[in-house]
Amino acid sequence: MSLTTLVSILLFLFSNFATRAQSSLLSGPLTKNAPRAFFVFGDSLVDNGNNNFLLSIARADAPPYGIDHPSHRPTGRFSNGRNIPDLIGEQIGVEPLLPYLDPELNCKKLLKGANFASAGIGILNDTGFHFVNIIRMPDQLTYFEEYQNRVAALIGAEKTHKLINKALVLITCGGNDFVNNYYLVRHSLRSFQYRLPDENTPQHLTTLTLFSHTPNPRIIFSFFSKLLAEIHHSTTINHHQILILFKI
Repeated sequence: MSLTTLVSILLFLFSNFATRAQSSLLSGPLTKNAPRAFFVFGDSLVDNGNNNFLLSIARADAPPYGIDHPSHRPTGRFSNGRNIPDLIGEQIGVEPLLPYLDPELNCKKLLKGANFASAGIGILNDTGFHFVNIIRMPDQLTYFEEYQNRVAALIGAEKTHKLINKALVLITCGGNDFVNNYYLVRHSLRSFQYRLPDENTPQHLTTLTLFSHTPNPRIIFSFFSKLLAEIHHSTTINHHQILILFKI
């Protein structure tokens, strides 16, 4: 099987899974009882401006980004207009989220949720090293813990628990572990640790052990669900409330 064919199959599997997952969410109970909050974790597919507040080269704060956005200005989204969280939020009746690092995210705006995503991050902590400063997944979860403390100071611990428990969570990651890590030949340690076979040798493409099998959505859900549950021990996250876009 050629690499091109393999990539095409993986892209099809990803798009099919994402479509079915989104369809399930938007046709489920959330459309009847819209979540009080919406939380986003991940990379450039869902980053809506956090990197604007960082000394990072992974930024989307200059044209032509944002040319089709209602403001016609770059917003920090890696898009000509809106991105995935905007579209999902519109469908479930949630206002566009603010980046967590945005100083305007305070008081009642906190109760709507927050976007913790940062362009360039991956599942592996060394992914995106050349972007200098990005919010890696462990740091996004640390900010999520900080967010809960801020909300608890506003409405109390019990109401914060209810708000988190009813929220919709969107997570997307995985692509940068290849694009901005493994395939950076001569720059990434991963490209030397897991070398490509000689082009004349009929061998399969060698990749990280983490991606050696087609990811099982249930395993991925369980992984991130446990991470979030560890942060807020009393929170029970319903599987209908988590949409995971795992890019490979």
